This record gives sequence, structure tokens and C-alpha cells, in this order.
Amino acid sequence: MKQASVVFDSFAILSFLQDEPGSERVKERLIQVQSKRAAGYISAVNLCEVYYIVTREKEYTDAEVLTASLRDWGLNIIPADEDMARRAAWFKARYPIALADAFAAAAAQKLEASLLTGDPEFHSLEGNIEIEWIAR
Repeated sequence: MKQASVVFDSFAILSFLQDEPGSERVKERLIQVQSKRAAGYISAVNLCEVYYIVTREKEYTDAEVLTASLRDWGLNIIPADEDMARRAAWFKARYPIALADAFAAAAAQKLEASLLTGDPEFHSLEGNIEIEWIAR
């Protein structure tokens, strides 16, 4: 049986860090990744988004700790290579989404994974990728 895969959007990670609605669902999925019951991913662009928001709101050191923690949870970072850039560009050209969101969608598409998010921008992509909402 193929292991379930999940791509974490920056919205989901930030919701978890700030203990917002849906954070429990994110925590459940992180535990599944850590225990190897699911494969977990985050695009490098989404990691950048989380990193700069944490740095801006707290400190650079906190962002460094967060990055190490995400790796400790077992998240794999998907590089923003040419293939990912083309995939993200396709989503960005067709849907009203932010560039970082386009990279999250591209990662989910490439990996045939669900995208864990709570960002309403992704409603327009339903049917194109599998979206797992952190809260409904």
C-alpha cells in the first residue's frame, strides 16, 4: 500500500505555531509524519514564507529553531527547481492565488499528495489537486 503524502502549506504551519483554529489537525498530521505513517513535505517557497513571517514577528533565532523543528518532525523540503517553477507558474497563471500558494499546489500535484491548508485562496483549485482543510 502506498504511503499517504501530505504537503503542508505555510498557512497550516503558521496556524499550528500560533495555536489558531485548525492547529489540532495540523498537529495530528505532523505526528503522522513523525511516526512515518505519512510522508510530509513543504515547498522551499512556503518554508521561506514561514521563515520570514516568524523572523518578522519574533526573531531570526526563532526562525532557525522552527526550521530545525520542521525537519525533526520529518518534513521534507521540496526545492524550487525548474520543474516546480513551471508547475507553479501554470497554477499562478490560471487561478487568483499568491505565488507561494502556487508552489504549494505545484508540490501537491507533483507528489500526488494532499495539500493541508486553511487558506481560502485554495477553494478555486478544488478538483485540480486534493485539498485537506484544517478546519471547516
